[in-house]
Amino acid sequence: GDQGDYFYVIKEGAASVSKFLDGSETVVAYLVRGDCFGEDALLSNTNRNATVRMMQDGKLMRLGRKSFEEVLKPPVVEWLSPGQASILARQGAVVVDVRLPSEHEQRAIKGSLNIPLARLREEAAERFERQQKFIVYCNTGERSAAAAFILTRLGYAEVYALQGGLAGMLRQQEKAQPAPQA
Repeated sequence: GDQGDYFYVIKEGAASVSKFLDGSETVVAYLVRGDCFGEDALLSNTNRNATVRMMQDGKLMRLGRKSFEEVLKPPVVEWLSPGQASILARQGAVVVDVRLPSEHEQRAIKGSLNIPLARLREEAAERFERQQKFIVYCNTGERSAAAAFILTRLGYAEVYALQGGLAGMLRQQEKAQPAPQA
């Protein structure tokens, strides 16, 4: 997909959202007045992962990257330090790794679920309860921000992104390990 440049809100009309799954384009969602799109690429600094096509004449509103980051990103994404995340995880929060399965297999936070960012919208309703608490993470925090934004927009109330991503958590765990005995 193309590089993300805008966040869009459908003012009038309806649109379909499609992705390439198993080699063919598949419609995965429909959007109507008030729905938005484009945030994934802006928040994660990745290319777009879906195609949105208007199904009828309509009107869109859009915000450029800079305005989106100034206006929408800060209040929606709540960040936790690795120490705070460890405490919340011990209290039962669901830890979700939004990286690719190949990245998760190489190294992951123990007990985390792996749901790649591109599949999060589709899998959240099947796997999660709205009252659960969530900590989302990736390698650096960029995909985590997109995941937290998505889950919050889907109505999950307590969603946190791990500050510093997996690398930050691993540093925290190393600090917590007792020094080797001589």
